[in-house]
Amino acid sequence: YFFIVLKNVQFAVRWNILGAVLAYSLPLIPHSLSGWLLELSDRFILEKFIPLSAIGIYSLGYQFGSIVNLVASAINSAWAPFVFRIVKQNPLDVEKRISRLATYYVLVLSAVFLLISLFVREANFILTSHSFHSAYLVAYWVTLAQLTQGLYYIPVNFLFLRKKTQYVPFVTLASAIVDVSLNLLLIPRYGMIAAAWSGFASKIVMVIVVSLIANKVYPIPYEYGRIGKLLSVVLALFATSLLIPSGTLWVSLAEKSALFVSFPLFLYCLQFFTPDEKHGIISTLKNLGFSKGKPLL
Repeated sequence: YFFIVLKNVQFAVRWNILGAVLAYSLPLIPHSLSGWLLELSDRFILEKFIPLSAIGIYSLGYQFGSIVNLVASAINSAWAPFVFRIVKQNPLDVEKRISRLATYYVLVLSAVFLLISLFVREANFILTSHSFHSAYLVAYWVTLAQLTQGLYYIPVNFLFLRKKTQYVPFVTLASAIVDVSLNLLLIPRYGMIAAAWSGFASKIVMVIVVSLIANKVYPIPYEYGRIGKLLSVVLALFATSLLIPSGTLWVSLAEKSALFVSFPLFLYCLQFFTPDEKHGIISTLKNLGFSKGKPLL
């Protein structure tokens, strides 16, 4: 393929833009290296202090929890170019639109987090042998960490938008230092679960640092009140699920399904939805057959 391209493409260096390109892209090298350190250092440290079988359990729990990040990454693939486009178009309400869409992004991500975290224990028991059943304990903390990392995607895109990529490595490096330090401190004493704790703590640092920097580079009036209600409900339901005793599979599934269904109901009671959103929800339900006095089927 390379030789075919050589026959059809003429290579040239555009010196007038080379400096800008390098200034934008070179900081992403230490950013990527710090990200690699952040994601993989726990495995190397775990190998020094715990048995190989425990590392297998940890890796399984990590895979369960990483589903949240798969969704966050997929949404970010559409979010980033959309934000770049509407900022370039510069409509009058661009910050307001971005703020509202950020709230919807957190809503979707929170729903995915709640779905995974509520049922990961049951999925763990169904899909794995008895020796791997403790993996869900790791998955709980990993899902929390991945939810937090999903929040990181919102502000970091504004550093790329304003071509302030020189700040990005400091964000990931600060997070990596916290992660490695806590791993070295806690894993020898608490084992594999400490690696999950450290990952969660490092993601919190990542979100705080990038939010502070991005707010100076491109301030957005986020709907902090609505996002606060949203995360409070999600974390309260998650904490409640941890109190549910490990009974029969079907009873546990029914109880946790009830918790998941209550998620939008609690948001409604806390007046999370705006009047326009309530009207849209009611219209959608009517179109699906939930109109007053009319059965669904």
